[in-house]
Amino acid sequence: MKNIQIRPYYSKDKNQISSLFDLNTPKFFALSERDDLINYLKNERENYFVVEKEKNIIGAGGMNYIPNER
Repeated sequence: MKNIQIRPYYSKDKNQISSLFDLNTPKFFALSERDDLINYLKNERENYFVVEKEKNIIGAGGMNYIPNER
């Protein structure tokens, strides 16, 4: 876990995150979900983070909050 950093997502990260998504398609994601991810990052994300190792993004994830729900 040396040289690993978790930091907030920035719009400049979109291409690296898209590349990670592609590496995990179709095993973990359907190709049709790629546009959903891009839309989420652009319009719907609340708290989203990236995991970097040596300035390369190796993971990403986050959460949105739904008021009045558990």
